[in-house]
Amino acid sequence: MKRFLTFLSEPEGKISFARLTGFLLVLFYVVAGVYVVIKEHKIPELPLNLMLLISLLYGLNKVEKIFKVEKKGE
Repeated sequence: MKRFLTFLSEPEGKISFARLTGFLLVLFYVVAGVYVVIKEHKIPELPLNLMLLISLLYGLNKVEKIFKVEKKGE
């Protein structure tokens, strides 16, 4: 569990919203995909909008780090 929380955490120690929501979206899709495979015996396609949402959340986290402005006195 500690390793999982470390995966979701920023270097400062707080949990990253982008990583958490991205993980939850991927988990939701995997569970929903397994359900469809079991019930309908078909492999579902990965929706483009879901991939874009996950990528956007990850990208926002990276862009924030790139353009982060140092506060005066730090």
